[in-house]
Amino acid sequence: NGAMNNWVKAIAVSGTTVYAGGDFENAAGIATADHVAMWNGSAWSALGSDLAGTDGAIKPTTNSPAVTVDALAVDGTDLYVGGQFLDVVGDAHADYIVRWDGAAWNAMTGGTTGPDDGVIAGPIYAIAISGADVYVGGSFQNANGIANDNIAMWDHTVWSGLGTYNADGAIPHNVWAIAISGTDVYAGGEWLDASGMPTADRIARWDGAAWNAMGSNGAGDGALDYMVDALALSPSGADLYVGGYFSDAAGIATADHVAMWGPPVVVRRPDGRIRLGTGTYAGNNVYNTTASGQSRTGSALRGHTIIFGISIQNDGTNADKFKVKATGTVTTKYSVRYYRGTTDITTAVVAGTYTTSSLAVGATFSITAKVLVKSTATVGSSVTRLVTSTSVGNTAKKDAVKLIGKRK
Repeated sequence: NGAMNNWVKAIAVSGTTVYAGGDFENAAGIATADHVAMWNGSAWSALGSDLAGTDGAIKPTTNSPAVTVDALAVDGTDLYVGGQFLDVVGDAHADYIVRWDGAAWNAMTGGTTGPDDGVIAGPIYAIAISGADVYVGGSFQNANGIANDNIAMWDHTVWSGLGTYNADGAIPHNVWAIAISGTDVYAGGEWLDASGMPTADRIARWDGAAWNAMGSNGAGDGALDYMVDALALSPSGADLYVGGYFSDAAGIATADHVAMWGPPVVVRRPDGRIRLGTGTYAGNNVYNTTASGQSRTGSALRGHTIIFGISIQNDGTNADKFKVKATGTVTTKYSVRYYRGTTDITTAVVAGTYTTSSLAVGATFSITAKVLVKSTATVGSSVTRLVTSTSVGNTAKKDAVKLIGKRK
């Protein structure tokens, strides 16, 4: 049979060492490997023992007959163990959370004790570490005698809270998961209205000073409709993966039980369009740098002008500016000039330095191109100009239109 005779509820890894915690006893037949054990790559071992040396350090007592380890986190040689237990190795302060330093178990003191003699007075379900700070989540009230319910932080000296609301803890019910990215602490669980915010249901972000909601369902409540059990960050820390019992996160039909929260995706997209005179535009929602599907041709007698209208629309997700550049073969038979209203902007457009004003999403910017058919223009001759719009926000995003002028 396997080494564990019951439920493994938490795992932590440090190098080649694997720690397991849960409801099991006597892992791999070791009498002292109860509820927590260590795998070194080839064998299981216990982490210390009770005072008698014959049983596990974390074990049932008369005050806590139901024992389980629900959370593990490791930082170097220090392993933090949280769950439902009291008085590890006889220490009255080692309740619900305890630290293994590689050789011995230690209580995490540093504040006012609760009814069970430890600073934390309730089960611990989540542990996360950031530098010297250890964050714990669970089902407890008033750690260190202050209003910091269900989530708290230990800096190796003293316990402190993460915000309050109406003279009580900001998180009103169980915290099941914690993840940390920089100064942001993400908490997931089964509460409603963290810090009194209607949209801060079951998940919220602590920015070091206040709790923040993370999206909504569009109807005034949080994005998640049921419990969050698991959180994990991408290697960059930018994307947060969320697991739980929810469905249709943020109203997305396919976001059931697992979803990702990350920075809004910024799309940069100029949409160049062109028309002849006052005709219809070509190129709406067509994007390429060759002007395929977005060109217009006009003709006129010698001494007359062909007018083209060029419109640049911001089809991106954020406000943006666009640089405009016109290219084409130089000719003495035609004169091509560009105007913004009545202002001649030809020099800047040809140089590629002309920049539109900042355009809101969906806004447009109009430029007029005027092609004069000179007296030297011969029958069958033409002039072509490719006018390219480039996003200032992302210079890889371009769109081009083409104008062709001919002698009639």
